[in-house]
Amino acid sequence: MNGNCTTNTDHVGEARRMAMRTIEDWEYLSDEEKHGTLHEIVDQLAKAEAENDERGEP
Repeated sequence: MNGNCTTNTDHVGEARRMAMRTIEDWEYLSDEEKHGTLHEIVDQLAKAEAENDERGEP
C-alpha cells in the first residue's frame, strides 16, 4: 500500500457513513434532501475511483 490509500479510504468511508445516515433518516428527508445526499455519496465514490485510476489500481 502507498500513502494515498488513506484518502481513498476516507472517501469510501464517508460515502458509507452518509449512506447509513440517509437510510436511517429516509422517511424524514424531503425529496430534495434525498436527491442531494445521493449525489454527495456518488461524488465521494467517484473521488475514490479517480484516485484508484491515478494509481493504476482496479
